[in-house]
Amino acid sequence: MAASVIAADLPGLGDSDDVREPHTPEKLADIVAQGLDQILSPNQSFHLVGFSFGGLLGSLVAATCAERCLTFTAVGASGFGDLHAVVEGIERPRDGMTAIEIDHIHRKNLGLLMFADPAAIDPLSLYIHETNVARGRIKSRRMSVSDALVQTIPHIKARLGGIWGAFDATAGGYDSLQKRRHLFRSHQVESRFHIIADAGHWVMYEKADAFNKTLLQHLCLTGD
Repeated sequence: MAASVIAADLPGLGDSDDVREPHTPEKLADIVAQGLDQILSPNQSFHLVGFSFGGLLGSLVAATCAERCLTFTAVGASGFGDLHAVVEGIERPRDGMTAIEIDHIHRKNLGLLMFADPAAIDPLSLYIHETNVARGRIKSRRMSVSDALVQTIPHIKARLGGIWGAFDATAGGYDSLQKRRHLFRSHQVESRFHIIADAGHWVMYEKADAFNKTLLQHLCLTGD
């Protein structure tokens, strides 16, 4: 049976509307939940997947939507408090830079933050990254380093799952990933938690085939 996929720009990002300050995870997640109510019928259930900052907001949406949300899969999600590793050395392009200089900065940032293997950075990833950065109006770092997702997990009724790249720069290393796994399974013993080898933060881009296969398992569309 065919399934529909809704891929939305989060509030204040991409083509979405600006959001009045102050910006909080709760306010942004509420906008997303309201959007789902407009798109889906009142009793229609869904699976929810959230990447990075979207994973933090997704946890709040999953909690708000209760039984309607069948599964919640956090992908390289933020909101883990002390477990979150802040990546240093990220730069923003400055006025007066040439196109070559701007590309150099974005390539450097992708290598620091998003990819395990710098050789995997290609023109498409540079274009996506540069376009997204230019259209981002939400300062998410303060919210990302909070423990909002950790605090929300006990309120989620959906089946929990996690997917991370083994070399996710925001994860803080192997031990920190295992603590995330333990956290999920302390609330749901059968929670699926997968670490994809040779992948960084942008795991769905760097290791697309492995990620897609794993995600289908989390959505209960294939066996283990």
